[in-house]
Amino acid sequence: MSCSAEENEKPLMEDGLRAKLVEVCQLRKDIDELRTVISDRYAQDMGENC
Repeated sequence: MSCSAEENEKPLMEDGLRAKLVEVCQLRKDIDELRTVISDRYAQDMGENC
């Protein structure tokens, strides 16, 4: 029983894509957190300056 190189690489490629997807999801969460912090800080500064 033999497998072609493409068949052997497909699971590795899927694992790589899955890992990248997890990384992108984490980056998205980090960006959302930063956006919240920046918005809160801006609102606080605006409140103090009025």
